[in-house]
Amino acid sequence: MKRLYRPEAPKFLVENAEQWGKEFAAKRAANPNGEFQWKQVDKQKVNVVLREVLLEKMTQYHCSYCDGGYILGAAADETIDHFRPKFSFPNLVYQWENLFVCCNVCQKHKLEKFDELLLKPDAEDFSTLRYFILNYESGAIDINPAASEADKSRAEATIRLLGLNTIRRQKMRLNECKKWDNSNEATRVIDEWNFRFFLEP
Repeated sequence: MKRLYRPEAPKFLVENAEQWGKEFAAKRAANPNGEFQWKQVDKQKVNVVLREVLLEKMTQYHCSYCDGGYILGAAADETIDHFRPKFSFPNLVYQWENLFVCCNVCQKHKLEKFDELLLKPDAEDFSTLRYFILNYESGAIDINPAASEADKSRAEATIRLLGLNTIRRQKMRLNECKKWDNSNEATRVIDEWNFRFFLEP
């Protein structure tokens, strides 16, 4: 997980997010089993518009959570994740700070699960090494033993909810590290690699 910097919210979201959230909350209250449908803006679904903004300006075409999938959409499907899940927090369904672009693997692990301990990569006080240590032998993201007990709990919840330490993901990080080490240092561009936080902490 890499520290992200959130750009300003699109104007249409600033103007409509609160009202759209109220509308979805009302629909949810009337029919708890109803599906969520994205609104449209300029004849495009809001999630399609937001994906491009978040991919380009916040994650440089990576997943917000695992930082894999460069270029997201080619190596892995990109989705919009509601950090606080839409069915549990319907009023927040269009709130800018609640929306993250992520890969289908992270989305599959997280789904509608939530824990208040879950780390937000765009939080002002977020730092990878505050919560985690990077294991270059196994490819795992381990909990920082020097962290406070509260920070350890947050790190554990984040690894668990996002499935960050599956065997496949650990192998993928190690493979990317090998490629990175064998690449030309003078010409490589960090944003064109997966798992940037693992390559250049």
